[in-house]
Parts: sequence; C-alpha cells; structure tokens
Amino acid sequence: MIQTLNQIRSCVGKRLPDRTLITVWRVLLFTKMRSAITWINANAFFLTICLSVAGMFVAHFGFQVAVFQPLEEIAFKQQEYREKHLAKTFQKQMVNRHLKLANAFLYDEDITAAIAQYQKALKLDPTNPEAQMGIFIADIYQKQQKQSCQPGTIRRQIQFIFSEADQTNVFKYLHPEALANVIMGNLTAWQGNMESAQTYFETVINLVPEASSAWFGLGLIHESKNPQQALECYQQAVKQSPWNERYLNNLAGMYGKLKQFEQAIKTYEFILTMDEAYLLGYCDIAIVFAQNKKPDKAASYLNALIQKLNTKHYMDMKKNQSAWIVAPDVTLYTPKEKNYFAKKFFLLVLKKIDDAYTAPIPDSEALDDNEKKEAIDSFIQSLANL
Repeated sequence: MIQTLNQIRSCVGKRLPDRTLITVWRVLLFTKMRSAITWINANAFFLTICLSVAGMFVAHFGFQVAVFQPLEEIAFKQQEYREKHLAKTFQKQMVNRHLKLANAFLYDEDITAAIAQYQKALKLDPTNPEAQMGIFIADIYQKQQKQSCQPGTIRRQIQFIFSEADQTNVFKYLHPEALANVIMGNLTAWQGNMESAQTYFETVINLVPEASSAWFGLGLIHESKNPQQALECYQQAVKQSPWNERYLNNLAGMYGKLKQFEQAIKTYEFILTMDEAYLLGYCDIAIVFAQNKKPDKAASYLNALIQKLNTKHYMDMKKNQSAWIVAPDVTLYTPKEKNYFAKKFFLLVLKKIDDAYTAPIPDSEALDDNEKKEAIDSFIQSLANL
C-alpha cells in the first residue's frame, strides 16, 4: 500500500500532505476490501462448507469431539432398517415355502408332513390365515383316514369349507374347495357310492389338475371295470408325485394286471431301491414274478419279506401296519395273516423250483380264521396253476 502511495507521489511530482495520503490509502483499502467481500459473498456457501469440515476434522481428531455421531447414528439406523427389511422379506419367503410344501403334502395325502409344514409357517407368522385353514383341513383329512370321526361330522365340516369357498379360494397355494372335494370323494368311496366319488374326484381335477390324490382316487374306482383307464389315472398320480410309494405300488400292480410284467417289475424294483423297508413291495413283486413264471425270483423276494416280517424294526413302521390287498377277495390285516401268506406262498414257489420239496407251515403259525385261511390258500393255489 505504501509503495502504491509513493508511486502516486512520484507521479504527481510533488509532496502530498499526510492527510491526503491517508485519505487515498483509505480509498484504496476500501476498494480492496470491497473486492474481497464481494468474492467472499460469491463463494460463501463453498467457504462455509470448507470451514465447517475443517472445523469438524480439527475437533474430531485434535480434541476427540464426536462431531460425526449424528451422521453415524443415521447411518446405523439405515443399516438396521435394511437388515430388518431383508429379514422380514426372507421370513415371508420361508412362510410361502412352508405353505407351498404343505399344500403338496396335502394332495399326496401325507397329512403328518403337511401339518408339520403348516406349524412351521405359523411359528414364523402366527396369524397367517392360509396356514390356519390348512391345519383345519388337514385335521379333517386325518380323522377321515383314521375313521376316528363320524361321517356326519366330517360332512358338516366339509360343507363349512364349501360355504366359505368365495373367501378361502384367494389363498396363494391352498385350494380348500378342491381339497374338500378330495375328502368327500374318499368318504363316498368308503361308503360304496363310487359314482358320487368319481364326480368329486373329477371336480378336483378340473379345479387343480396337479391334485395327485384325485387321480389316485379315480384309479381305484376304475380298477375293477376299466383297468386301462385305471392305469392312466395311476400314471397321472405318479407324474404329480413320482416318489409316492402308495401310488407307485398301485401303478405296478395295474401293470401286472394288464400283463405288462416288465413295467411292473421295473416299478416294484424302483420302489424297493428307494425304500427297502416297504414290505408290501416285496409281496407284490413276488406275485408278479410268480405270474411271469419266475419262481426263483419270487422266492428271493419272499425270503427277504419273511425275514423282515419277523423283525420288530420293520413291523413297527406305520407304512407296514396298513392292510395289504393282495387279491380282490384277499386282504391281509394283521402281522400273523401277512406272515402266513408269505410263508405259504414261499413254500409254493420252492415246490415250483423243486417238486420234491415239502415243508408244512407249523400249527403255531396257522390262522384261526378258516374263511381267511381258505381265501389265502385258494389265491396261492391259483398262482401255482398259472
């Protein structure tokens, strides 16, 4: 500034009074300050941010002041919200998976597995209406299977499902009306009204074509009058539920009835490969081998069957405690009846292999029910005459 004033003085060529110099200096100073103020005003926002950031860094690192805590809390809350949202989304996905699996189990008539899946869904979502309705239907199914409830009671419960169809047919996976028709089909078939049962099952297939239990029910209805149609129904049931032992066993049996022995044997072998504890499969494949004039193969499976029938581990399984329908007029209910049939059949095929073989069944293992004994003996003898 002084240098500027000296330049002014030299330019003028004479000495200026001090007051004049001070005035000039003030004017120049004001001019410079106004330029600086104008620049600061023009860049005030940028300067404020820079100074604020610089101040925060100095306070945070120089004096250990938590100036970033509000920002850190916001970031933490956002992360927490995202994690909760992801957890809730995954929870909904798991609920839907349990519901979808339970619905498939219901159509396969695996009621215990269906209830377990519905309970898992309710554990994640206690007010889920689809899971609640699913358990209600599964309970009816279970009572109908066990015949532990009066048919009138089941019918009233099913009528309730039909009356609520408009409200309950909006579920994502469960179709109460279709399942109610399946139960009614089973119930009317159990009462001997096959025409009504067929109507119910066909209604189910129109509503839900993948309902394996409806296809299976139709197969049972057509077995006696139309074996080819029964075969096609069983094939559809197996297509929807490829590892269902009950469906596979009936399909194999129908192949045998239609003398498609190769397909029957292949299906039975698949069942026993998948589950060597399914004892009915041993019995049925032995019958097919006997019908196909292969007594040595039949003897092999019957020998395995007899050993398993006398093993508590296998006989305690629920699937081996159900009735065995080995012929239209021969149904085996008790372990003793199954044992008698297997041993009587085994002796027959051994005699086929070696005509000199003779070994009667011990009296302790003979049946007290003469009518059942005669029916079994007659059926086994018919196999011997093939």
